[in-house]
Amino acid sequence: MIFSRRCARIAPGGATLLLLASVYACADAGSHREAERRPVPELAPATLVSVCDNTDNAGCTLGPLVGALPRADGSIIVAHHGGPLFRFDSTGAFVDSLGRSGRGPGEFESIWEFGEGVGDSVGIVDVRGLRVAWIPPGGVGGRNEPIPFEPFMEAVLVSQHGSFMLAVPGTDTAGARVNAYVTRFANEATRRHASVPAISYRMPNSDMSRIAPILAPRTHWCVTPTGRMAIASGDEWTVHVFDSAGAMQRVDLPGLPRDRIELADLQRVARRWGRNPARQDSMAQRQMDSLPERTHPTVLKLACDDAVIMMVTSGNASRSTQRWRVIDWSGRELVRLQLPSDAQLSRVGHGRFTVLRSNEQSGLEWVEVYAMPSPGG
Repeated sequence: MIFSRRCARIAPGGATLLLLASVYACADAGSHREAERRPVPELAPATLVSVCDNTDNAGCTLGPLVGALPRADGSIIVAHHGGPLFRFDSTGAFVDSLGRSGRGPGEFESIWEFGEGVGDSVGIVDVRGLRVAWIPPGGVGGRNEPIPFEPFMEAVLVSQHGSFMLAVPGTDTAGARVNAYVTRFANEATRRHASVPAISYRMPNSDMSRIAPILAPRTHWCVTPTGRMAIASGDEWTVHVFDSAGAMQRVDLPGLPRDRIELADLQRVARRWGRNPARQDSMAQRQMDSLPERTHPTVLKLACDDAVIMMVTSGNASRSTQRWRVIDWSGRELVRLQLPSDAQLSRVGHGRFTVLRSNEQSGLEWVEVYAMPSPGG
């Protein structure tokens, strides 16, 4: 958001005090413009702790990782698709497990998403059982909350103020995602929480979403424990933020760089979807040839707490690192972070953020925890 100030007019014969006040007002406005032009600091944060980065830890017999949630007491809760949840202390040592598979209260059959609930509870989005399983801090018992049926449901996120479901009914002829809305549900009560404006999105053909997830028509969003939301998607630097009552504000992020789309990137992604490298490379080449532009500013991932929104964007720093941006809820960019190219942003909270890492050769997956740096470094 950009604010402007007018310098006061000085009438002929005005007092010297008025002249000085006007000069200082103009200087103040100039300092605000100068602050907007200041370079955003770019840092390479150091890892606080790694969780499950070896096979010696008893709690590290994990399937594909879902995410890692930092807690206020310094612990980390790690979720994988097979369940249950694993809790690690601030040093990365295994503590215990939470929840269990099943259909009873507080039990779950799958883990799609999970997040922080009331009183240190954890909410697990179980799409197989169409419910949110709330796990108490002790890890035993809990309750289940049914997920209401909504056509075109895309995602469900949980918070201390209820659960939120995003639905996107369709796209128009220009490729914009239209009629999107968010439903809030808690204790079997549901209501329309917010309507999301048409989200700009243009793709040259339908195959792109299949072979190139980095450009796919996906809406990225995050919900804080207190129920604030940030939603972004498409080919514009725009984030829609919502307060806990559903009131929306559009945040434009002008001037952020667009990233070049490289053929090698499309080929690397395409090869994950087939076993014939020549055929997949040919498909990637056709995608490249069909692009109207060779650059894009796509938002790839969002994570947030009540202080900041962290964005993984397409502005990569190099082949070995990627650039993540941290903004406040007004859209002011605070800091840029350089992370390894294979790092996947998971969660932000309590002054830390977590990423998921993997080794393609060994198949090992692990979690890294970082401190959220301040703009001053």
